[in-house]
Amino acid sequence: MSTAADSVGEIERSRVDATMLRERLASFGIGAADAAALRALGRSVGVDSVARAVLAALEHSDLDKPMSGKPANRRFCRAMAGLAQWNLEPDLFNEIVHAWLECCAEGADPGYGFRVAKTLLECCADALVGDGKRLSQPEFEILTALQRVALCVVSLLSDSTGAHASPSQPEGGAISTAFGLPNDDRFATLLNEQIAHAGEARIGLIIVQVDHDKAAMPLLSASDRALAAELAERMRASLRAQDTLCVLGAFEWAIILRDLRTPVQVALACSRVVEACLTPLRFAERKHVVIARAGGACYPDDATEAVALVRAGRLALEAAQRYSTPYELFRSETGFIAQRESELEEELVEALTYNRLLLELQPQVDCGTGQCSAAEALLRWQRRSGEWVSPSLVIATAERLGVLRMLSRWLINESARELAELHRKSVDVRLNINLTASDLEDVELPDLLRQSLSTWGAPPGRLGVELTESAVIANEARTYEVLSRLRDLGCSVAIDDFGTGYSSMTSLRRLPLHEMKLDRSFVRNVTSSPQDRAIVGALVQLAHSLGLEAVAEGVEDEATLAILREIGCERAQGYLLGKPMPVAEFTAWWQSRHGGLTPGSK
Repeated sequence: MSTAADSVGEIERSRVDATMLRERLASFGIGAADAAALRALGRSVGVDSVARAVLAALEHSDLDKPMSGKPANRRFCRAMAGLAQWNLEPDLFNEIVHAWLECCAEGADPGYGFRVAKTLLECCADALVGDGKRLSQPEFEILTALQRVALCVVSLLSDSTGAHASPSQPEGGAISTAFGLPNDDRFATLLNEQIAHAGEARIGLIIVQVDHDKAAMPLLSASDRALAAELAERMRASLRAQDTLCVLGAFEWAIILRDLRTPVQVALACSRVVEACLTPLRFAERKHVVIARAGGACYPDDATEAVALVRAGRLALEAAQRYSTPYELFRSETGFIAQRESELEEELVEALTYNRLLLELQPQVDCGTGQCSAAEALLRWQRRSGEWVSPSLVIATAERLGVLRMLSRWLINESARELAELHRKSVDVRLNINLTASDLEDVELPDLLRQSLSTWGAPPGRLGVELTESAVIANEARTYEVLSRLRDLGCSVAIDDFGTGYSSMTSLRRLPLHEMKLDRSFVRNVTSSPQDRAIVGALVQLAHSLGLEAVAEGVEDEATLAILREIGCERAQGYLLGKPMPVAEFTAWWQSRHGGLTPGSK
């Protein structure tokens, strides 16, 4: 039994100074941005109220009720609640360590710290976004920072208790104590054994990863045993008795399928495993949606040794994640495709970092006067190989990488810079930029636009935004809020590619729109198809009835332009009127044509 002197000595040995703590936090990637997020959290929630909420929640947990009434536990929970306004200085951390060692002396199990951290996250989330409010981007970032910091601190506590902890398994043990499943070391041994004794049979391998729904992510710890254990049990129930489920990491599993006759059985097993994870999980009085994806491979069809088979399974999993499919099987071209996409991703991040993307401007010309009063800013990117990448692929790649917000900020800043340049050269046009559904979820977007326009000295009334129908209907309430603020800033708003989506008349009436862009798929056939001509005419009338201007895309010939002029379309865009051009070329084009030239004249 440890004496009081032993405890005091252990506490003193566990104390850290500011330099040591900063180094340890930095190893987890935690720094000034996280401290700023915690300060913002501290302005919204009170430490005392959070501590009371954490203690109350633990008292209702059968697992943690024995600890809930002990003084050491109260001190520990109160110290952990202090993370809600921590400035990353060592005093609070040492207080947490002190209280933790007292909890351990009173019988707390090694997982108790993680359960307290999870409860702290839930209580802070309730305080920020209770009563069914939607989680905003700043609140999401605050809770994510708290999650990172809380898990980092609790993980560091293991350094303080290492001397006292009784190992639950010998070093290099084969079983995960959290789930009672073979761990990654045992998995490697089992897979090698199965391949060695396969004979004429096939061996299947499935790699499964589970991601939390974004709305639930701040509330859940990656180390939460109960949630992962339920998922593991569901997957195990979907398998045959001779199959083996192994745990590789936090929400990552491997499945070894024995004695297969055909690779099709791997696909069937992938489908069953993913389907088993579809039903929402009830956890901490909430339902949580998880997204499971799987990659499958088969011995000897896809690989003839264990290491290569695991690589094949992981490449298939990466393909499922890239294409947002439930599962993918390894194919001979999977590795080549993965390598190409990996190179594309690497080059895109480099292009964003070193400002190697471009904007080109395509004119929008008045159908009646021939004057160019607006231009659309189009994203352009040329790879090192000289290959031009389509804007849609750039956006999809950025979204997959998680840098779409970074791309949007580049687009806004560069558009403001080019608009200011046009303004200085007396090129009197409005510059329209394209927004995605993700951009409309960002409540900071109007502030960012205002700041960029102010920085470059560009007039807000000369900036317009274009968004697709699908972006509008993704979240109408948030879209209305963001677009209203853009309108108040002086920006015009256009709905792009109209006629190809599913927006309702109610949406069109409610949203603060200024113009409707008609999709090129209708416009290009107006000279040859009476039906398309009637559709375009009806869309123009609809725009006018809603108080909007109509802009036709994809105008390639004079006959099409004449029909658009006849049915009352205000502006047109297409190669007949002007190709996409760099800003300097566009400026020269505009200056040479401005002054009443007829549309399409050379």
